[in-house]
Amino acid sequence: MELRVSRQYGAPALEENQGAVTEEEAAFLYGLALALRPTCIAEVGTGWLRSLRAFCGAAAWLRNHLDWPCAVWSCDIKKDAVTRAQKELPLAHVVCGDSIALAKAMCPAPQLIFIDGEHHEERPRKDYEALKAVADEKAVFVFHDTGIILSVREYAEGLGAICLPTPRGMGILA
Repeated sequence: MELRVSRQYGAPALEENQGAVTEEEAAFLYGLALALRPTCIAEVGTGWLRSLRAFCGAAAWLRNHLDWPCAVWSCDIKKDAVTRAQKELPLAHVVCGDSIALAKAMCPAPQLIFIDGEHHEERPRKDYEALKAVADEKAVFVFHDTGIILSVREYAEGLGAICLPTPRGMGILA
């Protein structure tokens, strides 16, 4: 299967940005958010804003069509990514910092959590632990890049996640 990633929103081509959320994966996240109807969505790593746009779009749909309140929170350690997200998606709460800073700032307890921050060493574990501590007891966690980064896949599966064969891989832990 050939993967094609558009240059929409200034995103680089596939070979320049191996872990970016694809448009297909963003559509999946949008649908997941609609199906779960969370009152709070949390995301670690804004990246090229595809997942954050999907979450904001789902939150807006839930508010407009079901009168369902849904807050969207995100964090990134890169100040330029945070500034861009705050400018382009003003309804999202975007924190400059890591998952620990996000967990301290966020309210209410998230019910859908997307982990797509730094992938090396212990970072996915730290992100999971920081957000699990403040998550709703029935929260659904989604780990991105389980199809291209073995350590992320092994960690997610070790928690009991089911890894879906999306272009980059999504580990779903409910």
